[in-house]
Amino acid sequence: MPPTARRYGASAASEAAVAVEKVAVQHLLGYDALVAGLAFLPLTIATFTMSRVTPRLLGRFGPAPMMMAGTLGLAIGFAWLTVLPHASGPPSSRVNGG
Repeated sequence: MPPTARRYGASAASEAAVAVEKVAVQHLLGYDALVAGLAFLPLTIATFTMSRVTPRLLGRFGPAPMMMAGTLGLAIGFAWLTVLPHASGPPSSRVNGG
């Protein structure tokens, strides 16, 4: 598979995951569509900012430190997700009002 196809495939998978997460936030936390969208605003701002800054940082530091910084950022983000409130039971029971 050519590198361009892999890059677009990874991007499409990432966008699909964010779309599913927005719907899950609406159903699991009871947010309406606007609030769920606004909850993802920090992710949007960070993605936009890093897409502008990363080429310069990559040229300055090289790929290895950038990969380590990205991995550390993901680890921090996942750790942060562990402290978010969560609802009990399967999502289908909350969607159907159960």
